[in-house]
Amino acid sequence: MKKEVVIFSLLNWESKLLHRSHMLAKYFQKAGFKVIYIQKENVHETFRLSFKPKVKKDKEITIMSLPALPYLKGKISYIYKLNDIILTKQLTKIFKLFDDPFIILESPYWIRAVISSRGNKGIVCYDISDDFSQFATNEKWKSKLLEYEEETIQKSDYIFVTASELKNKVKDKKVFLIENGVDLDGFQDAKNILAHDYKKPICGFIGGLFEWVNFELIEKCAKSYPNYDFVLIGPTDRKEKIGELCRISNIHYLGEKDKKDIGDYFKSLDMGIIPFVSEDVYPRLKTVNSNKVFQYCYFGYPIVSTNFGQVRDLNDIIDVADTDEEFISKLGIAMEKNNENLEEKRRKFAIDNSWEQRIKQMIAAVFEK
Repeated sequence: MKKEVVIFSLLNWESKLLHRSHMLAKYFQKAGFKVIYIQKENVHETFRLSFKPKVKKDKEITIMSLPALPYLKGKISYIYKLNDIILTKQLTKIFKLFDDPFIILESPYWIRAVISSRGNKGIVCYDISDDFSQFATNEKWKSKLLEYEEETIQKSDYIFVTASELKNKVKDKKVFLIENGVDLDGFQDAKNILAHDYKKPICGFIGGLFEWVNFELIEKCAKSYPNYDFVLIGPTDRKEKIGELCRISNIHYLGEKDKKDIGDYFKSLDMGIIPFVSEDVYPRLKTVNSNKVFQYCYFGYPIVSTNFGQVRDLNDIIDVADTDEEFISKLGIAMEKNNENLEEKRRKFAIDNSWEQRIKQMIAAVFEK
């Protein structure tokens, strides 16, 4: 019988965004595990709330959607207690289906329902992929989130983190650093789909276009290199700002793309850029472990980034800039100095940091003692 891995997700399976939980599910299944992906399905009208999960399959992965209430950014505190009850009732039946599961929590909000329903079955791992408290936009929300996270850390058997800085959240427990990676299977057949639409070279940013992105730096780059096309891809809450940027003829916003197609867009670039604001302006960057670093490297092309924790020690494969002026200068230099040796070095780095390798690290941490 296959060992069961039960992933309690942060993002739903259907999300366009590619998240760590999707990759863990995919590559644990590839490693021979039986994977169950459990997600919360928000129900906004209480009269529509049922206690019956929806179950479907995507190839060999089982997806279970548990109806529950939206958390509403912490504005109504009793919703947390209600959801704990609603989710516990559903999970109590679900855990009866498992023998000795490896339970991976991608969000701390699952902890009370999981502990109340599992009946001491299995091993619980909290996989910390971000400093979630940085997303909280009010103190009530932040306080509740930290309360659940502290309990999750305390009650988990194993703790994984994606960045060294996240280890500071954990006291008196061993913590395993397991970064994000690259989806080798998903990228190996990627196609160049932009070559006929834009000037060469195409400099691209693929990812969330939110407060951590330095939009002014993108504007400066486009004006400094009128013969380059700058392509931006990803979700955003800065549409007005992006609209202003796109008035510059060589900046193009292609919107948010589905995770199943994203490899084609990475393949289509001639250079990857990471124009973040400074860690002083947005401290969460100290704990970020961005997939795009590995994804850019897989295709071998030059990468220019602002200076933040993850890339600071990767100067041999990424051009890291401390100022806007240095970033702009390195855009040109990176293209000129690029060669086959550098491209191969980047590809090797990506392959060494594949999701297959990450699964091996997790298995070694938990099962190979």
